[in-house]
Order: sequence, then C-alpha cells, then structure tokens
Amino acid sequence: MLGSACNITGKYDERYDAYKRAFDKLKNPPPELLIELARCCICPGHPPISYDDAIDLVNRALVDVAYSDGIGLLSHLDSLKDDKENEAYWNEILKNSNQAVVSASIEPKFLVEEYLQDKN
Repeated sequence: MLGSACNITGKYDERYDAYKRAFDKLKNPPPELLIELARCCICPGHPPISYDDAIDLVNRALVDVAYSDGIGLLSHLDSLKDDKENEAYWNEILKNSNQAVVSASIEPKFLVEEYLQDKN
C-alpha cells in the first residue's frame, strides 16, 4: 500500500494523503484503515490530522471489536494531548484486554510473505 511505503520513507504528508484517498473511496472503511489513518497524526512537524479527529477514527474502528492496537493508540493520543485521565483509562482497558486481538494488517499478503521469507 502506498501509505505504508510513504511511512517507511518518512513522507508523512503523502502517507496521510494515500490513506485519506482510500478512506474517501469507501462507504464503510475497515477498522485497520481507520487506525492507520489515525496514526498519521503521530509524525514530526505539524500533523495532517488533529489528535481529536484521530481519536474519533479509532473509536469508529473499535465499535465492533476491541482491537488492542487501537486501544493502545487511544492511550498514546491521550498522552500526546496531556489528558492523563483518559490515558489512564485506556491503559487500564488495554491491560485487561486480549492483547492478541489486533486489527488486520493493511499490507498486501504477498509483501508480508516476501518480507518474512527474506528474514528467514
């Protein structure tokens, strides 16, 4: 996915643009896209999306399933906002959640397989 490639190369605005284009094309974006789009606010300089908008996206992603990566992201975003109360809340939820339940990867399967094959 183009957004992932932009993230790896440090092109954070382009990463956001790629994920946002995918988001805009879908009536019901999948949770993994919502979480990745929300992560775009964590970057050097001025983020292309606000922390509050990112929190809204993650909350949408968690409507049906309590993905631990989404819960951890909420905790991190509240930390960045210096919202200690919500940060502590999400940390407690994360501690009591099933850590194995993470959102699906948005990486194409063949890329992941190639990467893992190269690592072995």
